[in-house]
Amino acid sequence: MLELIEQALEVRYPKVLELSPDRFSVVGDIHADLTALNLILRRAVRPVIFLGDYADRGDRPADVYRTILEGYISGEFILLRGNHETQDVHPHDLPYRLEEGGHDGEVYLALRRLWDSLPVCAVVNELFLVHGGVYTKACRILDEGVSLSDLRREAAMVEMLWNDPWEKDGCDHNYERGLGFFFGRLATRRFLDDIGVRTVIRSHEPYKVLKAEQDGMVVTVGSTGVYGTRIAFLNITGKVKNGYEVVGKYGHVL
Repeated sequence: MLELIEQALEVRYPKVLELSPDRFSVVGDIHADLTALNLILRRAVRPVIFLGDYADRGDRPADVYRTILEGYISGEFILLRGNHETQDVHPHDLPYRLEEGGHDGEVYLALRRLWDSLPVCAVVNELFLVHGGVYTKACRILDEGVSLSDLRREAAMVEMLWNDPWEKDGCDHNYERGLGFFFGRLATRRFLDDIGVRTVIRSHEPYKVLKAEQDGMVVTVGSTGVYGTRIAFLNITGKVKNGYEVVGKYGHVL
């Protein structure tokens, strides 16, 4: 496992990725659910872009990491960072699960180095892929606007890992998580216009399974069964107009 992580550390992507594949898959939170991961990978096109949250909650974190790291090293998979690829989360049972599986503390420390190296978001064919949500500049986006270079800031990373959409126009502190912000329709519209994309595809709330939100500007996809829900993923093989088309044309629920 340690050798695999060291190989993955040699793969280098910028924090803000820009890609233009003809077809690709998107996978949301996995949370150590190896069964869900294997079901999805048998049906997914390549490359597969993962939106983060690979461990915690489920019971097979080492096997999930082994699978996704092999694909990351080969170039089949792209791994974005989620909020569970930090230590500021609860539950964070990964170190204990690794120890139970016979992996020493060096493996966990190596994974923490890997997390720091992962890209945080990706612009893919007029879609914005991220774990949590758009960068609101602490709710100042309507006054200040946003650019791709802004997304490389530390404050942007925190928001993109933790933010959630809501069905309001405004923006506010995320009182449910205690970190990040709720971003409303106006912030999303400004973000899409400034970055030059059509739709945000994110995870972070996998119990929603597959849902178009904010008038189709946002799509949430969840790919784990740890909440007792079905699992979803996207096979995007053509141009996308909005989130409703993402869900209706390219969404798959198992």
